[in-house]
Amino acid sequence: MRGSSRYRPDIDGLRAIAVLAVVAYHANVPFVTGGFVGVDVFFVISGFLITNLLIAEQNSKGRISLLNFYVRRVRRILPAFLLVIVGTLILSWIFLYPVNGEQQTVAKSAIAALLLSANHFFYSTISYFNNQAEQMPLLHLWSLSVEEQFYVVWPLLLLLLSDRRRLLLVLIAVWIASFALSVWLVIWDQSAAFFLMPARAWELATGALLAFFIPASSSHGSKYHIGIACSLLGITMIFASIFLLDRATPFPGAAALLPVIGTALVIWGNAAAARSWVALALSYRPIVFVGLISYSLYLWHWPLLTFANAETLGQPHPLLVAGLVTLAFMLSWMTYRFVEVPFRRSTQVLALGQWQTLRFATAGCVLVLTIGALFGLYAQEKAARWDLNAVNSQLGKWPEYAD
Repeated sequence: MRGSSRYRPDIDGLRAIAVLAVVAYHANVPFVTGGFVGVDVFFVISGFLITNLLIAEQNSKGRISLLNFYVRRVRRILPAFLLVIVGTLILSWIFLYPVNGEQQTVAKSAIAALLLSANHFFYSTISYFNNQAEQMPLLHLWSLSVEEQFYVVWPLLLLLLSDRRRLLLVLIAVWIASFALSVWLVIWDQSAAFFLMPARAWELATGALLAFFIPASSSHGSKYHIGIACSLLGITMIFASIFLLDRATPFPGAAALLPVIGTALVIWGNAAAARSWVALALSYRPIVFVGLISYSLYLWHWPLLTFANAETLGQPHPLLVAGLVTLAFMLSWMTYRFVEVPFRRSTQVLALGQWQTLRFATAGCVLVLTIGALFGLYAQEKAARWDLNAVNSQLGKWPEYAD
């Protein structure tokens, strides 16, 4: 059980592949039929990094601080998250119509996302692979809800199960149960398998298991050559899933093994062979840059594309899509530079202390929840007013009924 906080640029490179796959899939780029697996890559990376940091903290301090963990999550996730939700509500007011319930749905999904239950909301509302999903600007936030639901439980297990063998047995049992549930649900209720955390936990658990067995970097010997082979096989599996799977594939289920195991092999292989060509390619500076802004890019790209779909009845021109993707990159860089980094690293934010940070975070969530609720009420009232105007315009054609 090593645990390390050492920065690995190749993991940011993996993030770049994941987010570019998702963006390309949502932008309907030809041949990227399985780009949705980028989320599965993110899950494995997340499970690995979070567990690795928790193990490193336990090794260095002898204990895990839940307060410290959740404060780090707040600083990492919340600022850009709240910004995009508010921005999406504003854009919904401009581009969507209240009469068919679109604005109300956005408001409800924003509230669900803030309550870490966006996955449950969309499970009861729509299928991810349905064409109507392209009209849901906050649909992509389901994955963040899955992650945070998992991280309500996982750090507690690490804290409570001090015996590492017992913890590994529990984690393996979780993996087996969750994977079996995913395979079963993908047959009987694919939306449940796709959106709900119990059927996705095995993907995060894959990364968590990996953190217990990550090798020290080596530049020679059999481990180095095994690392090269693993990283090559892993990156091949990831790209195969991006280009070979499609929305007709029963997913996640067994098909998700391709990107999940592929990601695990790349992370393990690059740790064993840090100078392999896969590790060096993923550490290329432009790729790392995309990985650094990947969280903001994931947040911004989907709302912009859905509003284009709404305005063009689902058939935006490729040039418009290209322009919106470019805009998403610009907004992502600005969000990373002026929102993400300051809230994670600025001395002013760090000086607030843990409890003060949580108070501000709670206040921010309450404020955005209030904005979302008021937006939903306003959209509902506007929809009723539009319906009344439509009735009055029809009645006006027959003067005897005009009163």
